[in-house]
Amino acid sequence: MEWFNGGVGEAIAAAKAKKAIFAVFVKGKSDEETTIKLTEILEDSEVVSALSSMVCISVENGTNTCLQFSSIYPVILVPSVYFIDSSTGVDLEITGGIVTKESLMASINKANDKVGEVADIVQAAPVASAEETVTVSETSAKTTDSSTSQAAEESTVEEVSNNTSGEQPKALEERVERAKLLMAQRQAEREAQEKEKEKDKEKERREVGKALLERKRTQEEQDLKEAAMARRKDKDEEKKAKEAVKAAIEQDRLDRKMKYDGEKKANDEKRKENEKAALAAQAAQAEKTASDRATVARIQFRLPDGSSQTK
Repeated sequence: MEWFNGGVGEAIAAAKAKKAIFAVFVKGKSDEETTIKLTEILEDSEVVSALSSMVCISVENGTNTCLQFSSIYPVILVPSVYFIDSSTGVDLEITGGIVTKESLMASINKANDKVGEVADIVQAAPVASAEETVTVSETSAKTTDSSTSQAAEESTVEEVSNNTSGEQPKALEERVERAKLLMAQRQAEREAQEKEKEKDKEKERREVGKALLERKRTQEEQDLKEAAMARRKDKDEEKKAKEAVKAAIEQDRLDRKMKYDGEKKANDEKRKENEKAALAAQAAQAEKTASDRATVARIQFRLPDGSSQTK
């Protein structure tokens, strides 16, 4: 940002010489958040380009320079920006408080648009006043003689001079009052805008809250459905697992029964074979015994004392 190096008077003179707008930036302390934001905005290339045609000066709130400036243009908000027509001294646009890039660019455009209109209005007022004065003097000249006409002309010139010198403080007071009214109007507009923004934010917050609640409710329903499906799936899997265990147990029981029946049958067959073999052996032994008995004779004698002998 290119700042004018000099005082307010020198800056006004430079602006008049260039027929440019005189821009005054009233800043607070360097560590204040609003001042820091305004400084950052003034470093933006688009803002710098828009202010390049103006004579810009920066004053700090509370300094003598700022007090001198505020005696003509009341400083109500800090930071604030004043765009002043250097040829008429009329404030074209004032912005302050929370300054954004968009609001500053809008104020710059408004000031550029108003600078021509203000010049025409200011120039038209003195012309109308002069015409009225001339008309009065001409009427007075026609009704008096030449000596009276000369005195009337001198009186008219003196009156115009007195009116011109008296209009300056009056115009200053009017500018001050107009600046106060403008600042109050801007403040009211900003407050109304802030209220609208708060309403919009509250509405948006409520909408977001409703959307979040609806999303939460939908998510909870989805979670409940998924949990129910998961439980149903777990139950089905558990049921299948139980059935598989039962089937495995039943199969194992059948396998054991079949094994037991097979072993029992084999044992019965083996036992029967053993019994057959035993019976065959007994039969063979009996037959042998019988054959042995057929070849041997035994004689048993019983003695008179009751004893017996076998031979």
